[in-house]
Amino acid sequence: MMKPVMFLATAFLANLLACQSLNRSSRSAAALSGPEGPGPRALHTAVWTGSGMLVWGGTTQAKSHTPPPQGSPDRVFDPADTGYGWTATPDSKAIVTEDAGIYDPDDESWEQLPGPQPENRYYHSSNWTGSELLVWGGIGGNLGEPVNTGFIFNPESAAPWTPISMDFAPTPRAGHGAAWTGEELVVWGGQTGDGLWGDGAIYERQRDTWRVLPQLQVPSPRAFHGTAWTGTEMLVWGGLGEKGALHDGYALDPKTGDWKELSSIDAPTARFGHLAVWTGNSFIVWGGKNDKDDFFNSGGIYDPKSEHWKPLPKVNAPSPRQLFAHVWTGTHLIVWGGHNGQKAFNDGAAFDPATNTWLTIAPQDGVEARYMHSLVWTGSELIIFGGRNGAGELLPQPENGRVLRFATP
Repeated sequence: MMKPVMFLATAFLANLLACQSLNRSSRSAAALSGPEGPGPRALHTAVWTGSGMLVWGGTTQAKSHTPPPQGSPDRVFDPADTGYGWTATPDSKAIVTEDAGIYDPDDESWEQLPGPQPENRYYHSSNWTGSELLVWGGIGGNLGEPVNTGFIFNPESAAPWTPISMDFAPTPRAGHGAAWTGEELVVWGGQTGDGLWGDGAIYERQRDTWRVLPQLQVPSPRAFHGTAWTGTEMLVWGGLGEKGALHDGYALDPKTGDWKELSSIDAPTARFGHLAVWTGNSFIVWGGKNDKDDFFNSGGIYDPKSEHWKPLPKVNAPSPRQLFAHVWTGTHLIVWGGHNGQKAFNDGAAFDPATNTWLTIAPQDGVEARYMHSLVWTGSELIIFGGRNGAGELLPQPENGRVLRFATP
């Protein structure tokens, strides 16, 4: 089985701050060896556990087709297509992966996750609690059908896989938002073949119970919106609505179930498939596309205290794209890869909110352009894993089993 390409950027932020860009002249690539890992995939989960990168789920094929008529028996939900749309025939449904593992960058080794594993899926939500992985919803199995099942993975447990209760859980969906509060998982929104959802529920981990969110003064139904947890509220912004892309936002207090609308003054333009992160004091939105296939490299920063938006700079920002990977390091927002409807990218940038500047991550030799991949931050290194290349083929081709580390020359 082929192992997807990944690379580690050693002393990544230190290099960016020193050189104002990551390029071939400032870094060199060296191949690393390691035992076989999970097979090629896209739209998978990857989280940093504190000591390793945990990889689970994803698809191994997906094709885009013209949407069949509403109500057609062949109309199957498939958000894996780059238009977040539909696939018309059973033979184009995604094949879901059945292998998973944890990669340790210190000894460059993979540990296979024990079985039997839960039903695999893609376009699910995954949240790392600090000790456990919570996975819920998404497109399950090989049938391309949304599910409302979930599970908890604890790497330290003798019985690591635990199903999440389905009593009072949200209905099956994909493209939903999910936020971990420190004690509870908040799930809201999403899409199925029957339409969009504007409801949700809160899962209490310790009691293994769900409570349904109130349906009073809620945001309009949507999917592929941005979601972030502030420490007291879940922020929701944008998404794909019933009449197209949205540019409104809301804050949910999970204790009361009350929603509050965010200011729209100077907010980013309507979009979906964008990123949303919480920096500790502000909410960042960037990238994505609208329902007219316009791609964006714009965004905004929202300050909940002042309730004001300010635009993100475009100087040195990545080019317009979606289906990229991103991660918040604690000081920087890193964006890498993605697709603009015509090509895939092997570049990116790191945004520093303290200076309001982007630092360019230039293309690197041996690191192929991709989208639908994953990105994790170890505290000192950046790991990019899996995805599809510009031709839509799963990586790696031809760098089978290659791991690239950027080292100081």
